[in-house]
Amino acid sequence: MTKNRKHLMTVLSTALIASPLVASAEDNWYIAPGVNYVIADGDRNADDDLGLKLGLGKQLNEKWDIEASLVMDKLDFSNGSGDYDQKGLMVDGLYFLNRNANYKPYLIMGAGLLQTDIGSSSNTNLALNVGVGMERRVTDSGVALRGDIRYRLDNDDNSVAGKSRFGDWIVGLSVKVPFGAKSSKPVAAAAVAAVAVVAKPKPKAVVKDGDADGVIDSKDKCPKSVKNASVDSSGCEVIILRGVNFETNSAKITSASTPILDAAAATLKQRGDIKVEVAGHTDSQGAAAYNQTLSASRANAVRKYLVNKGVDAGNLSAKGYGSSIAIADNKTSFGRAANRRVELRVQK
Repeated sequence: MTKNRKHLMTVLSTALIASPLVASAEDNWYIAPGVNYVIADGDRNADDDLGLKLGLGKQLNEKWDIEASLVMDKLDFSNGSGDYDQKGLMVDGLYFLNRNANYKPYLIMGAGLLQTDIGSSSNTNLALNVGVGMERRVTDSGVALRGDIRYRLDNDDNSVAGKSRFGDWIVGLSVKVPFGAKSSKPVAAAAVAAVAVVAKPKPKAVVKDGDADGVIDSKDKCPKSVKNASVDSSGCEVIILRGVNFETNSAKITSASTPILDAAAATLKQRGDIKVEVAGHTDSQGAAAYNQTLSASRANAVRKYLVNKGVDAGNLSAKGYGSSIAIADNKTSFGRAANRRVELRVQK
């Protein structure tokens, strides 16, 4: 009786230790009914035979399942009448080597109590088992087939005189059936639908650009620019007076520039409703302060010329930018020539 109590305490302790782990798992519980083919230890002097198994388990994590199983089998004596009538409770840990594979291999290790009845004699002993198995999922709801082979050590020291234990081989086949299992297909369909909803493109906002100058109306300071005109980042028209030149290091306009300025004056008089800034620019050669002063002087010279040609002085202002706004590479002579320029910048 004392030994049996110790065995019972061992199994109960194992179950109690496992209980918190089971309670924390997220996957469904499952049952695993099956059949065992018991290959009896030769010392039993018994025939091999079939047995039954009913398991109750739960996945703990990616690697481990815990499973408690009721087992029973009956092994007839090889000589004479009689049999070993065995019933037991085993608690096993199943360690999966790769749960993501189609065929999922696992290792088995566990312990339990095994009661053996021979006629009117009955004894209960500690049993241990280790083994290997393979699981294959067969339905979308999680139903799977399992096959495994175990070595069960039965610490039975009463059934056969002079024998303190038996080692039986058990080949098992079972079906794993999750509780409350649902097909994964509706879930997958729902997921696709959710993705479709998320992925549905939002209607594009209508961007208005009334004068079609490439600057949207909300940022356009000159919303009525002439069609196809060159504009700055504010949407205001910029006219480069190409061919307007000055004498070297001077604000004196060359005679070859006057036809260009005359044409500009005529256009500005026709568009008497706009304000224009005459902007002077230089290349990067020379001191910045000098370039700033020179560019302002040239801008004022052009403004004065245009006013003298009849443009309303109130519509014209002048400003020098020095070399701060380059439109070409100052490292080349071509680029420097392009940067030495006068612009007419239409104001808001």
